[in-house]
Amino acid sequence: MCGTLNPCSTGSLIYKNDQCECRRHNGAMGIMRPGCAATWSRGVCSSAPDLKEQMLAMEADKLCPPGMHACPVGRLEFECVIPALDVDNCGGCVSTGQGEACGDYPGVRGAACVEGACDVYSCHPGYALLNGQCIRKKDRPSH
Repeated sequence: MCGTLNPCSTGSLIYKNDQCECRRHNGAMGIMRPGCAATWSRGVCSSAPDLKEQMLAMEADKLCPPGMHACPVGRLEFECVIPALDVDNCGGCVSTGQGEACGDYPGVRGAACVEGACDVYSCHPGYALLNGQCIRKKDRPSH
């Protein structure tokens, strides 16, 4: 439990270097065996993903063509993207919080992902393009 003197309360975890670690690993790089279901570090607790999710995360990039990256879609699925160019996963995977969907901003009509950054180039009616963003016309600062 978080904040207790012994945060590693299950028998499958040991307290070491300010965090809980598995007593025994399953041999796969960095993956904890199913009995290790929690981690603790400096007062923060979080649940570890289940083993299938961890394996998918490790293997998914190997299943994508060279130059592409695997982004999680749902629990056990993924899609292959090029984060430097993908308008729906620009700069990284939206599903992991590392990227952005360029067209999801208010008023955006047209956008591209250029070198991992969103480039807005047109806005819906009622919006004006200002410094790479679509601003509602009534909210625009007057000059």
